[in-house]
Amino acid sequence: SSSSSSSKNNSSGIGNIIGPRRSFRLASCASMKNAELLHLASVQDASSSNPSSAGGAVLYGLAKEIPTEETKKNGQENAALVRCVIPPFAPEHDRHGPSEPALLTAKQLATVKKTSFHSHEEECSKSEHVCLKKNDSIFGLMAAYRPSSKSGGGYDDDRMDYEVDNNGGDGDDVGGHVFLVLVASHGLIVCRDDNPQHQNDDSNSSNVVDPAPSLVHFAMKSSSQSHGHDDSLSSVAVSPNARDLAVGRATGRIEVLDNMFENVAIYFDDASQKEDKEHPEETTVRRTVHWHAHSVRALSFVASSSSGNGNDGFANTSSLLSGGEESVLVTWQLDRNFHRPSNFVARVSHGAIVHVANCPYSNKVYVFCSDDTVQCFDGTNYVCVWKQRGLAGMALSHDEDEKEGIGRGAVIVVKDPITELPMLTNLPGAPGMVHWYDPRSASVVGTLEVAPYNRVSRRDPTDPHVPAPTVTHMAIGENGKDLVTVDTVWTENTSVGRTHDPSGPRGPAMNACTSIKFWSHVDSSSIKRNKSDQRKRRNGDVPMGYELVSSMAAPHGRNGEVCALAVSPDGSAACTLSREE
Repeated sequence: SSSSSSSKNNSSGIGNIIGPRRSFRLASCASMKNAELLHLASVQDASSSNPSSAGGAVLYGLAKEIPTEETKKNGQENAALVRCVIPPFAPEHDRHGPSEPALLTAKQLATVKKTSFHSHEEECSKSEHVCLKKNDSIFGLMAAYRPSSKSGGGYDDDRMDYEVDNNGGDGDDVGGHVFLVLVASHGLIVCRDDNPQHQNDDSNSSNVVDPAPSLVHFAMKSSSQSHGHDDSLSSVAVSPNARDLAVGRATGRIEVLDNMFENVAIYFDDASQKEDKEHPEETTVRRTVHWHAHSVRALSFVASSSSGNGNDGFANTSSLLSGGEESVLVTWQLDRNFHRPSNFVARVSHGAIVHVANCPYSNKVYVFCSDDTVQCFDGTNYVCVWKQRGLAGMALSHDEDEKEGIGRGAVIVVKDPITELPMLTNLPGAPGMVHWYDPRSASVVGTLEVAPYNRVSRRDPTDPHVPAPTVTHMAIGENGKDLVTVDTVWTENTSVGRTHDPSGPRGPAMNACTSIKFWSHVDSSSIKRNKSDQRKRRNGDVPMGYELVSSMAAPHGRNGEVCALAVSPDGSAACTLSREE
């Protein structure tokens, strides 16, 4: 931000909390002339509970060269694991304004190399590159900091030496190690940076490559029989004390690698020959649990600060949170009864759980779902503290419907005469719902469920999912009292609706049933709300005052599709058109 805006923030006290905002642009990195950052991770020392907002930070990222016509023809793909140092903020020396990003120098730590299926294990054993299979890609990057041991480099005295933070850090401690975990669909790579406090002196130009860091590959072969199903990795989490690592799989299984970082550190510091050393994957104990029926998309360890101000680090991690397509937040106790969940929070939202984060200082759990909702839960009793809902622009089915030849159509927007707010339906992340969106608060302030459906329709990850409903048309009268919608729902009952023959391997054909529904507005002041409705409103679920008056299935016959809808100004009549009649 500019100096004038920074001074304004500082005068109000806000700048001392959030600090000045700056923008950066990645400069050339080694052999990559024009690169972009795909993933970012940083570390923070637990002893610094209130770091200065003006301090610098050490960032790690996965840089990928932007492809050119030449590289596309040759099939080349250059990527590398890099380290970036953001300098401390100095207003008197900062000449870059908001429109002129500062150059961010990246130091290459290791290159990413794609290998064939037959030579993959051989290349991984060399530990010279981050080796991936040809059809594999990195979807996660985590960073864990371990300070130097004061007792002479031993790893057995203190199992609380690690610290993890993906949101920022200053990296003031000298002489420690940073462990980086790169997670791909079919394995993970652990890298140790022995020189995290790399300064931007003259010898550290972007063209100088640092000595190769220590690398070790984990094949992460499934410990259970997957029966030919996709058992790839889908999520990852590092414990706050950086002792354990948890991974989720596409089959719904969760594996916790006990003492993984300690075993990796011992492996790196062992002076024996590589062929004489025991691989850390063989010495690491894996515990497996299974509750989710579908892919585990979010994992997060739960830990509380060991003291009131958090200056002494984190207490022993005792819980693990998981979530996925079922939209159920599951709690696992790591110290007892780990084979089954200890707590459930069902129906967190209308979409799948995508991210879960825990704040150890405030004991709050934050959940982000694919329907663009952010919720805060109390980590003690898992009561929803607040909920913020945005426009659900993220598709829930990962474009599976488009692959099967099922079109979702465009988003429909009409103005509500009563609230004077836009009403949106057919949003990718909220199928079968109507949202009232307030541009001033940039949030959804009301909802109406037009077409309910079962969001978890598969018993097995390989089973085809039932397509989500679609609100194809919506119209409202001038006074806002009468609302008419047309929706299409999918059913396995072949005796109703029109038959749709999918182009993909969905299995048995499903029928699409079209319905027209008439809604009437009810004055909210005349509705007696119970405690359940009041609790829903506090949690952000605000159903609008519309009641279903009448519904008609197949208004233009079994095979007729509605192509247009109109409502009279007074709302007393509605008209639909169809090309089949």
